[in-house]
Amino acid sequence: DEGAAMITTERIMFTGTLRTAEWKFSKMLSVTHSPQGYSVFALSGNRKPAGLAFGPDVATEVQFRIELGAAIARNRLPQYLAELQAEKAQHNTLMPVPPPPPAPPVT
Repeated sequence: DEGAAMITTERIMFTGTLRTAEWKFSKMLSVTHSPQGYSVFALSGNRKPAGLAFGPDVATEVQFRIELGAAIARNRLPQYLAELQAEKAQHNTLMPVPPPPPAPPVT
């Protein structure tokens, strides 16, 4: 199905041409993100996982919003921010050394 999704601090809502869906963060057992641009949700009370596909161009932004919404809904925002700070520090240590400046032209 194709449609629009909205991520709030309580749930993810989807309205498509064929159906609508709602996934409450309070019922989510896990979320799996793919760099190809989709996220799969396992929810309590549901036998089958569900999810959204949004494409690789916006994957990082959408997945961040899902994680942020879940952190707020579960009162885990301070822990999530700490995890982001730790991830940022790790990335900073792995940052490549910039290349040397180009040599002056030979005349």
